[in-house]
Amino acid sequence: GDIPLPNQPGDSNSKLNNWFGSNVTEDTDYRNFIGRVDHVINQSWKMFGRWNHNLRDGGRINYWGWDTPAARKIHAGRRNDGAVLDLVGTLTPRTIFTARAGFNRFKQFSVYDPADISAIGLPKSLVGQLQIPDTYPQFTFENYLQTGINQWDIIPSETYSTQAGLTHSLGRHQLKYGVEFRLMHFANFARANASGTFSFTRSITSITPDVTEANTGNAIASLLLGYLSGASATLNATPYLSWRYPVAFIQEDWQLTRRLTLNLGLRWDYEAPPVERYDHQNRGFDFVSPSPIQANGLNLRGGLLFPGTGVPRGAFRKDWDNFQPRLGIAWRMFQGKPVVFRGGVGRSYLPTVDFGGGVGFAQTTNAETSSVEGRSIRVLSNPFPSGLTQPPGAARGLATQAGDAITFYDPTRTVPWVWQYSAGFQFEVMRGTLIEATYSASQSRALQVNRNINVLSAEQLGMGTVFLNQGMANPFFGVLSPSTPRGSVATVQRRVLMLPYPQFTNINMNAASHGSSWYHSLQLKLEKRFAKGFSTLVTYTNSKTMQRTEYLNAQDKEMSRELASYDIPQRLVVSGIWDLPFGKRRRWLNQGFASKVVGGWRTSLMGVSQVGIPIGLPDYYINGDPRLPDGEQSLSRYFNTSPQLWTQRPPDTLRVAKFRSPNLRRATAPQFNTTVMRTFRIAERRNFELKASAFNIANTPVFGSPNTTPTSPLFGVISVSQINLPRAVELGFRYSF
Repeated sequence: GDIPLPNQPGDSNSKLNNWFGSNVTEDTDYRNFIGRVDHVINQSWKMFGRWNHNLRDGGRINYWGWDTPAARKIHAGRRNDGAVLDLVGTLTPRTIFTARAGFNRFKQFSVYDPADISAIGLPKSLVGQLQIPDTYPQFTFENYLQTGINQWDIIPSETYSTQAGLTHSLGRHQLKYGVEFRLMHFANFARANASGTFSFTRSITSITPDVTEANTGNAIASLLLGYLSGASATLNATPYLSWRYPVAFIQEDWQLTRRLTLNLGLRWDYEAPPVERYDHQNRGFDFVSPSPIQANGLNLRGGLLFPGTGVPRGAFRKDWDNFQPRLGIAWRMFQGKPVVFRGGVGRSYLPTVDFGGGVGFAQTTNAETSSVEGRSIRVLSNPFPSGLTQPPGAARGLATQAGDAITFYDPTRTVPWVWQYSAGFQFEVMRGTLIEATYSASQSRALQVNRNINVLSAEQLGMGTVFLNQGMANPFFGVLSPSTPRGSVATVQRRVLMLPYPQFTNINMNAASHGSSWYHSLQLKLEKRFAKGFSTLVTYTNSKTMQRTEYLNAQDKEMSRELASYDIPQRLVVSGIWDLPFGKRRRWLNQGFASKVVGGWRTSLMGVSQVGIPIGLPDYYINGDPRLPDGEQSLSRYFNTSPQLWTQRPPDTLRVAKFRSPNLRRATAPQFNTTVMRTFRIAERRNFELKASAFNIANTPVFGSPNTTPTSPLFGVISVSQINLPRAVELGFRYSF
């Protein structure tokens, strides 16, 4: 009864597609409450308190429309709760004190109906070991729909904050300074595969179970016999992290003269390294210590480190020197002419949300479901005879995850920072019309980059593919777990044993603070302020964004200097608002019944035209410029795809092509939006607003990037798949009182 019977005939030959989910539903409810109380203590002091709560009870989706415990459905939501208490006091006629304390809690959650899943044939001993023991597992069947679904992770987080500050008005000086402290908690109770996944194919019930035949066997028959083709269950990591974040700042606004004002400031932030409550996180990688793993002929070293084993509890080193100076200037250059120079420079730090990683604190158990001859040896009633493997935590030390890939976060990383600059002139050419030209730039440093450190050097690659691929006895066979890539085979290629850390596959070092990016732009603006029922704004930006955040090859010492993936060198935006000249007190149709019908309407229009982002390049040798001459470019041939231009890179050589093209960009097209609205006054304090909006009013499509795989028959072709929204029209109504 958990899997419904067919409700339609299905295909004439295969009899598949015999279920139609007519009751598929998706529901979302949302509520939002805000309450505030203001209190005047006396003439000098006042305070307010605010409470807020919202709940998005959404994601109630039944994907197949089944009304059974096995339905592939999910019920998830998000909840926010917060409170603020704010106090303001006038200490002296020139000094104001402010203080605030706040709290906010966010929780992502999942709701399901508990079920006794031992009733479907799973042993009670296994059910008791599952991380979610009372929700329906995922069953997958060859040629049939699946049951169950991964539940959402439960993610609660909290932020406690306090601030206090003083503001002094001292003639031409206004001085403001204060402190702030935040305490942040974050937890993630992961749920992926927490009830297990069990797979069934038609192989075991085919005429020859060890060979899959096209017209025999049935996955449901395999289920009824209990024979599995695969099974796994995960005990997920559940980190509970804490950050401390103190802040101090001082800001002075100094009016030197009536035409010259300076803004001076200094801010200090400290993002303390995250600490896991039970030290269930990694703390970098030991590059030199001898490994506890003994393998014949190899002198192994290296492995993961953990808090509480001779290293600090925090995931990263403490980064105390995050000082952020700011300087701004506003100068009216001439006494009688409206020309103003504005400029500024400032440094800011970019808070992160990293932690050390959780390798060793999660474990997936995979069932051994077939023998060497291909015969099924595991049944649903006992998929894991030895039970679920428990996560080792830090118990294995440097041997953690040996035989497989590992990822760690660089414990020496620093918090990224950016210098921002701007300088420009504003000139009022006539009353209500302003032109502005500004140079704006930024320099970002200590950006986080990732890299695989377990690779052969360029010199080793130069020994040649034949030499590197030579088969050799695997010294890890019988030493490491047979469920790992290193321990599962008797022979390996020579290249494996030449790696710096051959007991691991990939070793990915994340969050190393070596990246940088820079941005330069010229920004022009023309503004016609509202007059005679009309206003307009025109902005144009010519810019370039570059970055060094990726290595072309893991062996490289320097990162590749690239265009940023989001670089848009030219962008023009034109917008305007027009009160139509009809109706009472307007130029035309200003009397009688017609004035009431056509009067009071306002329309706005916005148009955007910009250059596309750069196109990614394949890992090939590119022998020339792939651009096509003007007039030859089309959706079916966006760039030159000649084989003479694209040469496949030989194995065991280094990449030389950039990640993104400096001269091929995704095609774009201008986009226009418009709005028409009118407000009807019903009574003195009652108004009714009618609003109609149209987006992409010309219904102009924008397609994605072309295919950049040289071996594909669609190489150079842009798929006719629209990535922007088609024309959309909205009608809105608002009643205010």
